[in-house]
Amino acid sequence: MTKRTISILLAIVIAVMSLTFPGVAQTPSEENEVVISTTAGQNGMYTYDPETNTETYIPNDSDRSFTSTTQETHISPPPMFFQQDTPRAIDTLVALPNFSSLSGYKLSTCLLGARFTSDDASVQTGTGWLLNNKYVVTAGHVIYDSVYSNNGRNGFAQHVAVYVGATNGQWKQFRLGKKLTIGGDFKNNDQGDDYFNFGMWDDWGVIELETPVTVNVSKLTPVETNSCSSIRNLTLTTQGYPKTKQTPGSNFTKFVMYTGTGTVYQDLADPRVLPVVGSSNIKLDIGQSGSPLYNGSSVYAIAISEIRDYTSCFILINSWLKAKFDTDFSY
Repeated sequence: MTKRTISILLAIVIAVMSLTFPGVAQTPSEENEVVISTTAGQNGMYTYDPETNTETYIPNDSDRSFTSTTQETHISPPPMFFQQDTPRAIDTLVALPNFSSLSGYKLSTCLLGARFTSDDASVQTGTGWLLNNKYVVTAGHVIYDSVYSNNGRNGFAQHVAVYVGATNGQWKQFRLGKKLTIGGDFKNNDQGDDYFNFGMWDDWGVIELETPVTVNVSKLTPVETNSCSSIRNLTLTTQGYPKTKQTPGSNFTKFVMYTGTGTVYQDLADPRVLPVVGSSNIKLDIGQSGSPLYNGSSVYAIAISEIRDYTSCFILINSWLKAKFDTDFSY
């Protein structure tokens, strides 16, 4: 088969895809796929208290209805987003290595190191952000892993180090985590296909600090966001600590903060299932889990990082999460 024949066949395939997925721009190099979860908290949450070594299940006590029309299931993204030559938007993230230049909401971003056993290999790194002086929001998988269910804390991290406003080995303040809270569906489905099909849509976490933060840094304000239409076309910012951007072999406490902006601009999926939207430049990497997605002072979603090498996932701060932030995690 000649190169010309291959080119013609490829052109036909792309033309067919444009008919199959109307509205998808014909410039995949400028697109990323983003999946957005809207049903966090539908099966409550779990809190681990190290002082009593007890785990408490708190059911969903809200009036919010989670019907079959909002039940989320994993769906395959449109083929256009699997093109191997599509540039990774993570390459456009901006490094912030100079601690003295950090300001605003960057300083309320936290570098996290969670240790699950005495083995250094068990340390998970991630990103969090200060909800207030006492609580840090992150992704559930940063602070819980059922692989370590026999670690004496039922899979919750034994030690969580929190470096407030950190970059390149400097930070505003250091704190240790105390109580840990994660989404109920995540805890019950945190491995294998159970995670990708269900658990990831509730993969959020909150860390209660042993002692409150005393430095004065700007904090984001969670905004109730129940659909992706609420954030469409906004210029959205996120920042965190992507592993692939760090110096190989470096101590995680010297991780450099990176920031990026992008726009969610287009619905691509059946509204009865998980919302899938196109975006420009919103792409995440391992280590950015827990990062805030915000505009101005308003944070709308929690990053769950890259999923299976092609998709960025965010959990929207829906009405249930917003209510919990305002009550159970207030300060």
